[in-house]
This record gives sequence, structure tokens and C-alpha cells, in this order.
Amino acid sequence: MVDSLIENLFLLLDDPDPNIVRHSIDALMKHPGPQLEARLRGLLTSSTEDVAIAAVDGLAQLYVGREGLLLGELLDDPSPVIRRRAIFSLSDGIEPSHVPRLMRNLKEETASKGQSTILGFLARFPEEVDFSHVIHLLSSPDDRVRSNVLDLISSKDLTSFEDDVMRLIDDPAPRVRASAMGALWSRHREDFVARIEAELESDNADQLSASIHLLGFLPDFPDVSQALTRFLDSEDTTVRRQAAISLASLGGRINCLPIMDRLLDEADLEVRELLLRLARNGGSDQVVDRVGEVLDNPDEDPRRRATAAQVLAALSNPRGIPVILNALSCRDNRIRANAVEALGCMGDPQLIDTLLSLVADPTPRVAANACIAVWELGGVDGIDRLSDLLASRESGDQLSAIYALGEIGMVQFMKPLNDLLDRLSGAVVLTDGQKRIQKNIHRAMDKIRARSTDSASSS
Repeated sequence: MVDSLIENLFLLLDDPDPNIVRHSIDALMKHPGPQLEARLRGLLTSSTEDVAIAAVDGLAQLYVGREGLLLGELLDDPSPVIRRRAIFSLSDGIEPSHVPRLMRNLKEETASKGQSTILGFLARFPEEVDFSHVIHLLSSPDDRVRSNVLDLISSKDLTSFEDDVMRLIDDPAPRVRASAMGALWSRHREDFVARIEAELESDNADQLSASIHLLGFLPDFPDVSQALTRFLDSEDTTVRRQAAISLASLGGRINCLPIMDRLLDEADLEVRELLLRLARNGGSDQVVDRVGEVLDNPDEDPRRRATAAQVLAALSNPRGIPVILNALSCRDNRIRANAVEALGCMGDPQLIDTLLSLVADPTPRVAANACIAVWELGGVDGIDRLSDLLASRESGDQLSAIYALGEIGMVQFMKPLNDLLDRLSGAVVLTDGQKRIQKNIHRAMDKIRARSTDSASSS
């Protein structure tokens, strides 16, 4: 029956409806192989643009981990549609050797969006770019293109282009003005400081965001950390997130210790993740000690202590191990579960006995995190425990096991997850809890498939 279904899906690749072709490709991705690759390559020559684009996207999924190989091939395709989609879908595979062909595509590209995209990718390898072939785009009517050109050439000696760039200091687009100042910063620092400080007081949201973005590239701007940190209190979500992005970009070049308290209280998950990145990049022993004090203080808000354990997990600094071990005796299960996760992130084999003792913990989330940590240290003792949790009738047990199985990522876990999914599918009406379990099973199975694909690609 499965073979018949696959055969029918292959037949649907010839359907005149592009949507049916794309859905068929998506379904066939569960059965990758030479036959699928051959059919997708055949569809690249389709006269229907949407079908050709779907074929590129399908090939991109088949070439996960080998994107550069396929991109190098498709950049020479005679179809501009194929080349444009390949640059977008296979951007993870862009290498220095692709720069000459990207430059050729940039020369032939007429759409502003396409030009902006290619310029953004060229910025990864500025030393390979012939800037005399992009400088004319500073006169583009699209501010994204002008800004991306400036970001690209900012790493270059601007002696030959300084006049061209200086003319954009008063560009009507805030992002272009900011990029121009960034490109000329090292040569005109004293002239720009006061201007940037004034623009950071602007009521214009676009101007403010552009100036905050610029500070992410200027570690020598006066009191740059303080200048950015104050915007973390903004009521404007875009401004707050841009400030977090710029702080994360500065990383270890600034003192991130004063920002740690904000991280522990941050409710916006996106901002919190960005500040975590900052902590990882600038995670000095002082930061570990400061966060450790919060985790180790029984009078602190439990939510802050639980977040502190997550931060220590992200830092993965062995200096935090003593306070993490202390947290295992805490009454709050969120703190204990996050502390177990943090221990697993340390990668210290000497911790395995402690983690093994937590595999049988009565709290499912604690036990599941212990199983993950044991597995990552090379142990298999937690697998039976996860099987028991998965077989439980308690949704908390099942959710913890499903999460852990997805994180461990063994293909052998697909069957028990599929079995649970089948049991849920047999229900006439799903409860909200069952819907949540169903959603998490799909998420875990996607992780297992991705890990399986990565392993196959690396071997």
C-alpha cells in the first residue's frame, strides 16, 4: 500500500496544478532517494515558474549539509528564476568560491529585492568582492540596496569611494544614513558621535531603530553598552528587540555583567534569547558568579532562579557546577529541572552518577532532563525510563518523554511515537491536552528526522 501511494505521488509531479506538484514534493520528502532527485532535476526545466521554484526547494531539502555543492551547480543555470531561487533556498551553502558567480548574478539582477538579497550574502566574504562592480548601486532608488552596499563596503579601504559614501550621510532613508556613518566611522568618528547621540533621542521610530542597529557595529562608541541597554525598557517591541540584537552583536567586546539582571527578568522570549547569546559571547567568570548568586539565593523569586539555571546552561562554564548541584535540592521543580539541564550542558563525565540518580525522579520533567543529560554523556540508562513515561496515562509524563526523545533524536524512537500518535488519531474528539501531545509528537519526530539527515550527510 505504501509503495502504491509513493507511485501515485510521483505521478502527481506531472499535474498541471503547481500547488498539487508542491504538495506532492513535500509528501515525497519522507521518501528521499535517487528517483526523487532525478524527478526534481527534471522539473527544473518546467515552463511553469512555480513548479521550477518548488523543484529547487525540494532539491535544497535533499542537499541539507551539502548546499554548497548544489548551489555551485544552479548558479550557472540558464534560467534567472532558478538562479534567484537557488541563492535564496541554498544560502547556508554560500562559499567564497561562489562569489564570482554571485557577482555575475548581481549584474544581471534587475529587481531591487534580488539585488538586496545577493548583496547581503556577498557581505559574508567582502574580501572576495570587486567593489568597483557594486558602487554604482549606491544610486539605487531602493534604500535596502543602498544600505546593503554600504554595509558591504564598510570593511574596505574607502579611499576610492569616500566621496560616494559621504553623499549618503544626508540620505532621506534613516537606515542608509546610519549605514553611511558606519562605513565612514573609523575616519570620521569625532564628527559622528554627537549626531548619533542626537538621533538616539529621535521620536521617529525608523530613525531610532536605524541608529540602534548602527551601534551594534560600533564597540568604540562612547558608553555603547549603556546607550543600548536603556532601550531594553522601551514600550516599542521593535526598538527593544533591535537593542537586544545590537547588544548580542557586540558580544564579548562589552561588559555584559550589568545586563544580566535584565536577562533574568525578561518576559519577551526573543529578547531573552538574544541576551542569552550576549551572555554566551561575553560569559566571563564574573557573569557566572553573578548569575550563580541568584540561583543559590533561596529568597530570590523562583522564576528568576529557574531562569538563572537556564543561563548557566547556556554559558556551559564549569565554574557554575557547585551552585547548580545545590539547586538540585530545591523544592521548586522548575528550578530542579533547569538545574539538571544545566548539569548536562557541562559535558563533565564525572557528573554522570549524579544524573543517573535523577533518572528515576518522581517529577517527569526532572527525570526527562536527566535522561537527556545521561545520553549526551554517553549513557543509555535513561531509555527505559522514557519508555515508561511515554506509556503513562498522565499527560505530563508523556509530554516530558516526548520532548526528551526528540532531543536525543534516535531513529528507533519513531515507532513508539508513531504508536502513540495512532492511538490519539483513533479518538473521536481530541481534548486540548491531547492536541498538545499530538503537536509535540510531530515536533519531536521532525527533530529526529533532521538529526538523521544530518548524520547521513556527515557520513
